[in-house]
Amino acid sequence: MGGLWRRVEKMNLYAYTAVLQAFVVYLMESGVEPSEIASTLKDFGKRIGEQVSEEFLSLETVIPRTERELEVLLNDLLDYVVGQSFDQITVEKTEKGMRAICRVRNCRLCLDLESPSPEIKMCNILAGVMEHIVSRVSENLGVKSVSCQETRCRAAGAESCEFVLEMET
Repeated sequence: MGGLWRRVEKMNLYAYTAVLQAFVVYLMESGVEPSEIASTLKDFGKRIGEQVSEEFLSLETVIPRTERELEVLLNDLLDYVVGQSFDQITVEKTEKGMRAICRVRNCRLCLDLESPSPEIKMCNILAGVMEHIVSRVSENLGVKSVSCQETRCRAAGAESCEFVLEMET
Protein backbone atom coordinates (compact mmCIF):
# COMPACT_ATOMS: atom_id res chain seq x y z
CA MET A 1 0.00 0.00 0.00
CA GLY A 2 2.84 2.41 0.78
CA GLY A 3 3.81 2.88 -2.88
CA LEU A 4 0.29 3.85 -3.93
CA TRP A 5 0.12 7.02 -1.88
CA ARG A 6 1.89 10.21 -2.84
CA ARG A 7 2.92 12.26 0.15
CA VAL A 8 2.27 16.00 0.05
CA GLU A 9 4.07 18.61 2.11
CA LYS A 10 1.04 20.70 3.13
CA MET A 11 -2.72 20.59 2.80
CA ASN A 12 -4.85 23.69 2.46
CA LEU A 13 -6.86 24.14 5.69
CA TYR A 14 -9.97 25.21 3.79
CA ALA A 15 -9.77 22.01 1.74
CA TYR A 16 -9.28 19.99 4.94
CA THR A 17 -12.30 21.55 6.67
CA ALA A 18 -14.45 21.11 3.54
CA VAL A 19 -13.54 17.41 3.36
CA LEU A 20 -14.14 16.98 7.09
CA GLN A 21 -17.54 18.68 6.94
CA ALA A 22 -18.58 16.66 3.88
CA PHE A 23 -17.48 13.41 5.51
CA VAL A 24 -19.35 14.10 8.76
CA VAL A 25 -22.52 15.15 6.90
CA TYR A 26 -22.28 12.03 4.72
CA LEU A 27 -22.05 9.81 7.80
CA MET A 28 -24.97 11.61 9.47
CA GLU A 29 -27.12 11.26 6.34
CA SER A 30 -26.16 7.56 6.18
CA GLY A 31 -27.67 7.08 9.64
CA VAL A 32 -24.43 6.75 11.61
CA GLU A 33 -24.94 7.79 15.24
CA PRO A 34 -23.11 10.95 16.39
CA SER A 35 -21.17 9.02 19.07
CA GLU A 36 -19.91 6.60 16.42
CA ILE A 37 -18.89 9.50 14.16
CA ALA A 38 -16.94 11.05 17.06
CA SER A 39 -15.21 7.72 17.65
CA THR A 40 -14.43 7.36 13.93
CA LEU A 41 -12.84 10.83 13.83
CA LYS A 42 -10.63 9.93 16.79
CA ASP A 43 -9.64 6.63 15.14
CA PHE A 44 -8.66 8.57 12.01
CA GLY A 45 -6.50 10.76 14.21
CA LYS A 46 -4.74 7.74 15.69
CA ARG A 47 -3.97 6.49 12.18
CA ILE A 48 -2.68 9.91 11.21
CA GLY A 49 -0.54 9.82 14.36
CA GLU A 50 0.90 6.48 13.24
CA GLN A 51 1.81 7.99 9.87
CA VAL A 52 3.43 11.19 11.17
CA SER A 53 4.95 10.06 14.47
CA GLU A 54 8.38 9.08 13.15
CA GLU A 55 8.90 12.36 11.32
CA PHE A 56 7.41 14.51 14.08
CA LEU A 57 9.42 12.84 16.86
CA SER A 58 12.62 13.07 14.78
CA LEU A 59 12.16 16.86 14.73
CA GLU A 60 11.81 17.12 18.52
CA THR A 61 15.00 18.11 20.30
CA VAL A 62 13.76 16.84 23.68
CA ILE A 63 11.59 13.80 24.29
CA PRO A 64 9.56 14.76 27.37
CA ARG A 65 10.46 13.49 30.82
CA THR A 66 8.86 16.33 32.80
CA GLU A 67 5.54 18.15 32.82
CA ARG A 68 7.13 21.25 31.25
CA GLU A 69 8.71 19.20 28.47
CA LEU A 70 5.30 17.58 27.83
CA GLU A 71 3.81 21.07 27.36
CA VAL A 72 6.52 21.86 24.81
CA LEU A 73 5.83 18.60 22.94
CA LEU A 74 2.08 19.30 22.82
CA ASN A 75 2.61 22.84 21.50
CA ASP A 76 5.12 21.56 18.96
CA LEU A 77 2.60 18.93 17.85
CA LEU A 78 -0.18 21.47 17.23
CA ASP A 79 2.34 23.67 15.41
CA TYR A 80 3.39 20.66 13.29
CA VAL A 81 -0.24 19.83 12.44
CA VAL A 82 -1.69 23.29 11.74
CA GLY A 83 0.93 25.95 12.48
CA GLN A 84 -0.42 27.29 15.76
CA SER A 85 0.10 26.84 19.49
CA PHE A 86 -2.33 26.09 22.28
CA ASP A 87 -3.52 29.18 24.12
CA GLN A 88 -3.29 27.35 27.43
CA ILE A 89 -1.88 24.05 28.64
CA THR A 90 -2.34 22.97 32.24
CA VAL A 91 -0.56 19.83 33.43
CA GLU A 92 -1.61 18.53 36.82
CA LYS A 93 -0.99 15.48 38.99
CA THR A 94 -4.00 13.22 39.54
CA GLU A 95 -4.70 10.22 41.74
CA LYS A 96 -3.91 7.91 38.83
CA GLY A 97 -1.09 9.88 37.23
CA MET A 98 -1.19 13.09 35.20
CA ARG A 99 -3.70 15.15 33.23
CA ALA A 100 -2.97 17.75 30.58
CA ILE A 101 -5.75 20.15 29.59
CA CYS A 102 -5.02 21.94 26.32
CA ARG A 103 -7.14 24.81 24.99
CA VAL A 104 -7.07 26.66 21.71
CA ARG A 105 -9.54 29.47 21.05
CA ASN A 106 -9.16 30.01 17.31
CA CYS A 107 -8.64 26.40 16.30
CA ARG A 108 -7.71 26.09 12.64
CA LEU A 109 -8.95 22.49 12.50
CA CYS A 110 -12.60 23.52 12.86
CA LEU A 111 -12.25 26.91 11.20
CA ASP A 112 -15.69 28.08 10.04
CA LEU A 113 -17.29 24.68 10.74
CA GLU A 114 -20.50 23.96 12.58
CA SER A 115 -20.99 20.50 14.01
CA PRO A 116 -24.29 18.85 13.08
CA SER A 117 -24.51 17.47 16.64
CA PRO A 118 -23.12 18.57 20.04
CA GLU A 119 -21.73 15.03 20.43
CA ILE A 120 -19.49 15.45 17.39
CA LYS A 121 -16.38 17.39 18.26
CA MET A 122 -14.95 18.20 14.83
CA CYS A 123 -11.33 18.32 16.08
CA ASN A 124 -11.51 14.84 17.60
CA ILE A 125 -9.00 13.86 14.93
CA LEU A 126 -6.40 15.88 16.88
CA ALA A 127 -7.32 14.00 20.07
CA GLY A 128 -6.40 10.76 18.28
CA VAL A 129 -3.11 12.21 17.01
CA MET A 130 -2.23 13.50 20.50
CA GLU A 131 -3.09 10.17 22.09
CA HIS A 132 -0.88 8.26 19.66
CA ILE A 133 2.11 10.62 19.88
CA VAL A 134 2.08 10.82 23.69
CA SER A 135 1.71 7.03 23.85
CA ARG A 136 4.93 6.79 21.81
CA VAL A 137 6.86 8.78 24.46
CA SER A 138 4.94 7.51 27.50
CA GLU A 139 7.83 5.42 28.85
CA ASN A 140 9.94 8.56 29.28
CA LEU A 141 7.15 10.12 31.34
CA GLY A 142 6.66 7.00 33.47
CA VAL A 143 3.19 6.55 32.00
CA LYS A 144 1.51 3.17 31.38
CA SER A 145 -1.55 4.27 29.41
CA VAL A 146 -2.70 7.39 27.59
CA SER A 147 -6.13 8.56 26.49
CA CYS A 148 -7.19 11.86 25.00
CA GLN A 149 -10.67 13.29 24.50
CA GLU A 150 -11.82 16.51 22.94
CA THR A 151 -14.21 17.76 25.60
CA ARG A 152 -15.17 21.08 23.99
CA CYS A 153 -15.21 22.23 20.38
CA ARG A 154 -15.86 25.62 18.83
CA ALA A 155 -17.67 23.91 15.96
CA ALA A 156 -20.07 22.44 18.55
CA GLY A 157 -20.69 25.84 20.15
CA ALA A 158 -17.95 26.09 22.78
CA GLU A 159 -15.79 29.18 23.28
CA SER A 160 -12.63 27.15 22.57
CA CYS A 161 -11.52 23.66 21.66
CA GLU A 162 -10.34 21.71 24.68
CA PHE A 163 -8.44 18.43 24.81
CA VAL A 164 -8.00 16.42 28.00
CA LEU A 165 -5.07 14.04 27.98
CA GLU A 166 -5.18 11.46 30.78
CA MET A 167 -1.93 9.65 31.56
CA GLU A 168 -2.01 6.76 34.01
CA THR A 169 1.21 5.87 35.84
